[in-house]
Amino acid sequence: LDSPHVIGRFLNRWRPDILISLESDIWPTMICKTHQRGIPVMLASAQMSEGSLRRWQRISTSARKIIFSAITRIEAGDDEQASRFRQITEPDWTDIGVSGSLKATAPALNIDKNMHDQLDQIALDRTVVLLASSHPGEEEIVMDAVEAMQQSEAISLILTPRHIDRGKSIHAMLAQRGIASFLLSQYAGDIPPSHIPDKGLGNKPVQVCIADVMGQMGSLFSVADIIIMGGGFMPLGGHNPMEPAAMGKGVISGRKINKNASIYKRLDEFGGVIWADTANELTNAMIMLMTAPTRLKHLNSGATSAYQSFTRQGDAVAELVLDVIAMPKEKA
Repeated sequence: LDSPHVIGRFLNRWRPDILISLESDIWPTMICKTHQRGIPVMLASAQMSEGSLRRWQRISTSARKIIFSAITRIEAGDDEQASRFRQITEPDWTDIGVSGSLKATAPALNIDKNMHDQLDQIALDRTVVLLASSHPGEEEIVMDAVEAMQQSEAISLILTPRHIDRGKSIHAMLAQRGIASFLLSQYAGDIPPSHIPDKGLGNKPVQVCIADVMGQMGSLFSVADIIIMGGGFMPLGGHNPMEPAAMGKGVISGRKINKNASIYKRLDEFGGVIWADTANELTNAMIMLMTAPTRLKHLNSGATSAYQSFTRQGDAVAELVLDVIAMPKEKA
């Protein structure tokens, strides 16, 4: 991707007005070749981990100057990220600001009405609990939490693995635990009646839908009453909670969310997240939301407010992009 020949052909063909690189993507050749043509370069939602910082610090000052002096402006995701960029640059090399994460400003995901209606039919009058973007080990934590509830049969549980090819292994894990489940990917059309529970709750254990499908997160978020965000119960850095927030839904999450810390910090400030690191804490959080409708309403309202604050931030970044494009070429 950072080949001089490929980049040259791209620039010759498309002649862009600006290069915007997002998050942690820093391609030295692309940045320098673009800058050499008088095209401004901007890093937006810029991120730098501790590991990346240490690697950059091992590179000579002269080499770093060549790369970062070719960048017109760096807009970091938060103050901590900006501080790391300042540690490997000099004030006269580039301008560094803080404007937050652009991925937190994305519009609400699309909803497939047919899928939404089918999932709603499966749930009947049960509380729909969605585990979104989960990783190995997180499904087990959620199942421990659900099975610890005295009325687990009142829950319709949907597990959505981050990597959908894990669907069958999750199905096998649930079978070992004696829990009925089915793979959503097996049904291109209507979900068969055998997977729709009886109207009466009785003492039947929770039935699990494994949503091993692509492009349906909007439908899944829309039907869920309670959303557990994956990626934060294992040391994986977390996933973007603004996707459900854009649809007016708050989340329960573990605290291992360092890759999305600034987003979660804002969400927490508005009351749009409940923290739970263990199965026991997760059980308590779900019971609270199921038995206290006002608490769930507060959680969702907080998520909506947090999302709205990010969208205003996105407008500000757009203005900065226009300002950079309008700069005289000798300054860019």
